[in-house]
Amino acid sequence: MYMEALAKRDEIPFMKDTAYRFLNSHFINWYTFMICFASSIIDTFMRPLTTDKNQKVLILDDTSYSRDRSKKVELLSRFYDHSKSKFYKGFKLLTLAWSDGHITIP
Repeated sequence: MYMEALAKRDEIPFMKDTAYRFLNSHFINWYTFMICFASSIIDTFMRPLTTDKNQKVLILDDTSYSRDRSKKVELLSRFYDHSKSKFYKGFKLLTLAWSDGHITIP
């Protein structure tokens, strides 16, 4: 956002402080904002690239993120990795992605 504002300073109708206040506002429902933003991106850019013949799916992935050397990290937990048969300290990353077989959007 900073580089875009720097390059097109005269074209943007608001100052950067306004954008930063918007981003830091606790009155904004960010969940609804992100859902509306993602659905508009899919409708505008992705839907014209796909056909009705393509099967559209939702992919749910839980990836292990190891932080074995960390000690004082917020929400750090111990997990058991079944593929390696050992415990590790880290996080579980849960990702939901939309795909049509050619394009994948997390």
